[in-house]
Amino acid sequence: MNLLNERQQKYLRAGNYKTAPGELRKLSHSQDVCIRSRVAENSNTPLGTLFELSNDESIEVRVALTYNHNLPLMLQSALASDHNPDVRYAMAENFNLPCEILAILAEDENPYVMQRAKLSIAMSCVRKATDNQNHTPDILAA
Repeated sequence: MNLLNERQQKYLRAGNYKTAPGELRKLSHSQDVCIRSRVAENSNTPLGTLFELSNDESIEVRVALTYNHNLPLMLQSALASDHNPDVRYAMAENFNLPCEILAILAEDENPYVMQRAKLSIAMSCVRKATDNQNHTPDILAA
């Protein structure tokens, strides 16, 4: 007996990293914003599908793309210049972005996006400094 309805099953498949790329492509055309958002977050979503989703009319879907760890630099740049400040803010929250993307966001016209990007830059610098302190050069480790 299956306890999940069809929508719930699609939602779970859309977020599952084992879902086949063809099925993710199909799910990306769902009328359901939640399902499209899960496809956008899925790190195994095919590149072409990610490009399609970056132009999705739903802000939620474009924000969900910002959580995809395999988002190519070209799409990161596009989302950093999205017309919606919520999408840009979601990008600015990611201190793992390349410095050049965060630098663009740190000059955003929206003060919230700008401040968040500056905070992410600072967090990124602290993390890198901590990583460097915890790294023992091979010569000293021997």
